[in-house]
Amino acid sequence: MHCNQIRKKHKLITIINAFTLGTSLLFNSCVTDMTPQFAFKYLSLERVSDVLDSGMMKITPMSDTNDDFEVRKTFSKISGPRFHEFMAPKLNERVNRDIVGRNILEKCAQRLGRPLNRHEKRSAISKSIGGRKHRKFITNVSEEWGNFVEYSNSQDAIDLFLKEWGNELLCLSFSDRWDIPNMWTFYAGCGTGFVIEFTTEHNWFANRVDGSKSRLHQVRYFDGILDEPIQDLEAAFSSKLSCWSYEREWRIYFGHEDVEKTNPNNIHLVSFPRDAVSSIIVGAKSTLDMRNMIKRIVSAHYPSAKIFIATPNKKTSSYDLTGI
Repeated sequence: MHCNQIRKKHKLITIINAFTLGTSLLFNSCVTDMTPQFAFKYLSLERVSDVLDSGMMKITPMSDTNDDFEVRKTFSKISGPRFHEFMAPKLNERVNRDIVGRNILEKCAQRLGRPLNRHEKRSAISKSIGGRKHRKFITNVSEEWGNFVEYSNSQDAIDLFLKEWGNELLCLSFSDRWDIPNMWTFYAGCGTGFVIEFTTEHNWFANRVDGSKSRLHQVRYFDGILDEPIQDLEAAFSSKLSCWSYEREWRIYFGHEDVEKTNPNNIHLVSFPRDAVSSIIVGAKSTLDMRNMIKRIVSAHYPSAKIFIATPNKKTSSYDLTGI
């Protein structure tokens, strides 16, 4: 194999392993026990029809969010002592005599098209375990691991990793508060838009691995640099700079396989359960036409949801909620 081919293979191995590890650990990691009872989605008035009426929301690749530093280097290296400690049992499994022996017997049986008898099993094991092929296999595993560690900590590998991470992972963002002035300004048209309130006890929010947990991930606001991602997965893969902390953001992460529809503008969409919507909160500057449209949609599709208007109270510097 030519040197360029070897380098290309090592790059591919690095990206696949690092991305798979980061994704699986983040998706399956235990989130905080303080999952909010409600999650709020701030939206502009243009979203009344294409979100509220359609029952679908946009999910965004991490590299395409409104944060220039959403995908950034939050760690010094990919493979450090903690990562090595995490991988050690997996590497040991690959060269364990008993596990290798079972794999050899399975392959022999597949080649013969029948189960091996006792003599054949003993012969296959004695020829393989501890012999030249077994030693070569152990050497190859060690070399593969060494190549992975060496390349994974290079700037080239980290750049490729961040590119893959940003392109392949998509997110849907919520806040745990409906009454954040900056959010009304930036995401809900300066009070002309609305907020959808979801109850997070709905099974749509349940973790896919462990249904007793939520799949909502709380965004960490983090300005530092970790030694390695496995030191703090949430900070490494689910963080934003602290200047965004006013958003009080929570997320659900998706893969491209979860996309249900992509519109002509290359906007990826997923549907949400209408019975998870507990209320709609309209801004104080919303038009009467928009409020009437929301009333019609809620009556048709969200019979259990309530509608409120959020009015700024100048005396208390807070919002008053009034049913409409």
